Amino acid sequence: MAINTQKLLPASKTGGAIVKGASTKAIAGRNKTLGVIKVKIVDISKILKGSVAVDKKLLDDKKRQESEERKEEQEQQLENQVKKDTNNKIPMPKKLTSFFDAIKNFIKNIILGYLAVRLLDQLPKLIPIVHVWRSWRLYH
Repeated sequence: MAINTQKLLPASKTGGAIVKGASTKAIAGRNKTLGVIKVKIVDISKILKGSVAVDKKLLDDKKRQESEERKEEQEQQLENQVKKDTNNKIPMPKKLTSFFDAIKNFIKNIILGYLAVRLLDQLPKLIPIVHVWRSWRLYH
């Protein structure tokens, strides 16, 4: 059995043929219509001249213009600040520690932390020693 495309697609309506040349009567009718449309647009613009919509649009345009001017002024101020900041001296880089110094500091901190945790149990016994040491330092 063969598939019939006429069964799958609906029949097209007649018409819609392409016209190769336009008649001069249609062109003359269009010019007359365009003239009427132009006159009506002018009348509408006269009617809307004092309306709220036009006033609102003018206010929006004015606000937009003021906003753009403010933004440009802020940008100029920022650019001037950047120029002033370039006069400052560049800070020197911090001293870098070597790899072995970092390992040594790490081990030292671990040992001191271990000792500090162990001495917390003995804190009531160490308080009088700290007082004596402080008073000795004040006099020497």
